[in-house]
Amino acid sequence: MKILIVDDDPIVLDSCRLILEAEGFDVSSVPSADKALETLENDDYDLLLIDVKMPEHDGMYLMQEIKIRWPEIPIVVMSGYPTPQTIADGVRMGAEKFIAKPFTPDELLEIIVEWLQRRKALKAKRALVIDDEQIVLDSVHKILKEDHYEVDVSLSSRQGLDWAIQKEYDIVLADVRMPEIGGMRVLRDIKRAKPSLPVVMITGYATVQSAVQAMKLGATDYLEKPFTPEQLLQAVASALDTAAAQPPEEQALIHKEEVIKVLERAASDSQFIANLLYHGADALEDYDLTGAEKLALLTGDVEWVEEYIGPLTSTQRRWLEQRLSAEVW
Repeated sequence: MKILIVDDDPIVLDSCRLILEAEGFDVSSVPSADKALETLENDDYDLLLIDVKMPEHDGMYLMQEIKIRWPEIPIVVMSGYPTPQTIADGVRMGAEKFIAKPFTPDELLEIIVEWLQRRKALKAKRALVIDDEQIVLDSVHKILKEDHYEVDVSLSSRQGLDWAIQKEYDIVLADVRMPEIGGMRVLRDIKRAKPSLPVVMITGYATVQSAVQAMKLGATDYLEKPFTPEQLLQAVASALDTAAAQPPEEQALIHKEEVIKVLERAASDSQFIANLLYHGADALEDYDLTGAEKLALLTGDVEWVEEYIGPLTSTQRRWLEQRLSAEVW
């Protein structure tokens, strides 16, 4: 984290720098408000420590300029004169904390740690919603936004998948049935790229079984349409808690022999094929497979399987190619 200290007293600058650098912070210091503005024009900072009393332009002037030009940067005010008026003026200019001079290293660190904990608690979670129904996107966006989430939405499953992989999100909500790329493939590719990212599947009544299957294959939870705001918020909060508490599942293919057994059986056993198509993960219960391996088999991911196993025979490829051409889920 980058901190800029602004104070006309070189002893304060040096002591604060030593204290904070010893704790691993990236610290810069300047002796005046004008130098601070010049520095902020050329670099980004996560926190400012600003003295109130400085020659030429004081700390209040500096905070006023920062409020106009960089209102998102938090400020801690240092003052040898923390009068009620000084505190009131500082709050009006956007100061989040005050520390009275002289202060000990522990007092300074306590202020910084307290601010960091508050920032972490208030940081908005980022959610991505992928669904081919605009009314669902609008509804979920409104509910999550009102609960202080930052929300992106996509009508296109292909675009949504690209965003999920390329951008930073805390949670993804994806419909099970979508025209471009089905929800199971979206789940598969997200978990492959970001194993710890929780995914909640959105489902209509007719696809509840598919959503339950998705949970066995790596989804954190599912949400059945229509849902209430309370049900949505509970599902999202629960998925975030679950993801934070559990380690992500292995995404590499580690059970080569088991995968080959499934492929060879699926090449000749029509009843097994029917079970795979309509019962999904449940049809693979007798095999020692990870969720990632099951999902690859059930979505016909020839390329991924061959990446780990090597070229498959035409017999071994038969099920995977058949699965690619089927529109089940």
